Amino acid sequence: MKKSLFCFILIIGFILFASIKWKINADLCDPTLPIIPFDYENPTIPNHILNDTLGFSYDNMPPSNPITNEGATLGRVLFYDKQLSINNTISCASCHLQEFAFTDTARFSIGFDGGLTPRNSMSLVNFRFIKDGKAFWDERSPSLEHQVLQPIQDNVEMGMMLNDLVLKLENSTYYPNLFQEAYGTNEINPDRIAKALAQFVRSIISFDSRYDQGRATTPRDQEFPNFSTAENRGKALFTTHCQNAGCHSHETFVNEEPMNIGLDSITIDAGLGGVTGNPMDNGKFRSPMLRNIDKTGPYMHDGRFPFLNAVVTFYDHGIKAHPNLHPELIDSTLWSGPPQLPVPQDLELSVAQINNLIAFLRTLTDNTVLNEVKWSDPFECNNPVSTFEPQPNIPLAKVFPNKTQDYIWCQSIKKPIQEIAIYSNTGKQLQYVQSINKMEYQLDLSNWPTGFYFIRIKINQKITTEKVFKI
Repeated sequence: MKKSLFCFILIIGFILFASIKWKINADLCDPTLPIIPFDYENPTIPNHILNDTLGFSYDNMPPSNPITNEGATLGRVLFYDKQLSINNTISCASCHLQEFAFTDTARFSIGFDGGLTPRNSMSLVNFRFIKDGKAFWDERSPSLEHQVLQPIQDNVEMGMMLNDLVLKLENSTYYPNLFQEAYGTNEINPDRIAKALAQFVRSIISFDSRYDQGRATTPRDQEFPNFSTAENRGKALFTTHCQNAGCHSHETFVNEEPMNIGLDSITIDAGLGGVTGNPMDNGKFRSPMLRNIDKTGPYMHDGRFPFLNAVVTFYDHGIKAHPNLHPELIDSTLWSGPPQLPVPQDLELSVAQINNLIAFLRTLTDNTVLNEVKWSDPFECNNPVSTFEPQPNIPLAKVFPNKTQDYIWCQSIKKPIQEIAIYSNTGKQLQYVQSINKMEYQLDLSNWPTGFYFIRIKINQKITTEKVFKI
C-alpha cells in the first residue's frame, strides 16, 4: 500500500513538473533564418569614416575573433533567444531593443525575476569602434568577448550558470547545427557562445544618418546642403563653441576615455573608481557614442535625464563642482586650483542655440540600423501579432494630439486610468505602465521611431484602444 502511494505521488509530481516546464517553454520556438546567411563580413563604411584615421583605428575586433557570416548568424540567434535566461523570459535584446538603437527605454532594465539593473542599458551600436573595446559604464570588462557573458550570469539580469546554459543549448533543436556552421564542429562551450555574441554585436554599425549623407559630399566645417539652417547652426555650435566636440570627437562621435562630467557634487556611484580603487577615478563613466542619440534616452549611467533637451540644458548650466571634474568642463579663468573645488564652465547658450544643437544631434539618427533585418529578431514567437488584438472601442478616454512629435496625453472621461500599454503596428508590446490611478497620463514618444502605434488604455476594467502616429 505504501509503495503504491509513493508511486502515485511520484507520478503526480512528474506530471506537475512536466506541466510547469511546458508552461515555461510554451512561448519558445525555432528561429527563422535565411538559407544563405546575411552578409555581416563586408559592411559598407563610407570614405569619411575610413579616412578618419584616428577614429577608425579604434576598431577593436580581435584577430582571434573576426566577424564571419555564420558566426554572426549564431550570435544573432543567441542575442534574441530567451533560453539564455534561467526561466526563458529574458534575452539580451530585452534590454537592447533594435528600434531604440539597441538600448532600453526604461531607466533601469527588468531582469528575469522582476529585479532592476543598477544602471541604464547602453546602446550597442558601433561598439566595434570603442577605443580599447572595454565594456560597461565603468569599463570593468576588458573586451566584448568578456562582457557578453556577464549579463547571462548576473543574478538580476538573466540568472544563468554557463554550464547549465551549455546543456540547455546542446538539447535544443537548432543550436548544434548553428555551432557546426559557425565553427566546423557542433561543440558548444562558453568561449564559442561569447565569440558568436561578440561577432553579432560588432556587426551592428551605423553610418547612414543624414549627417553621413551630408558629410559624403561636404567637408565637416562647411554647411551641409541637406541640412536646415537650424541643423547647420547646431553643427557649427557642436564643432566650435561647445566643448562636446572635444569629448565626442572624430567621425564616429565617440569619446576616448571615461570622464567625470559633474553629474553630482559628491560621489554617489563610483563608476570607474569602483573598479580601479583609485579615488581620482570616482564618478568617471564611459561616454556613449552620440550616433542615434535621439533614440537612446533616458540618458546618463542612471537614466536621470529623460529627454535630450535636459541633457543639453545640463551641459549649459547644470554641471556640478566635483573634485574629479574633467578639465574641459572647468572654467580655468575662475578656478585657482586645488584644494578649491573646480568651477564648472557654463556654455551660456540661448534657447535658440539649444534648439539648434538638438536639431543637429538628431541628424545623427540612422533609420537603417533601427530596421535592418539582419540585426532583427529571428524568433517569430517573440513578436506575436496575437499579443494584441484591437477591440471595438469603448469611449472611455481621449488620446491627443494625433499626430505627435513627442508627447501623447491620455485623458479619462469618468474613471481613473488603471493601465496603459503601447504596441507596435505588428502587435509587439513596447511599453506597459500599471497602477496609474490618475485621470490623465502623459506618454513620451520623443525618442521613438516614426510610425503607427496602438495605445491601449484600461479604465474600470474596460479597454479602449487608439491608433496614433508618431512623426
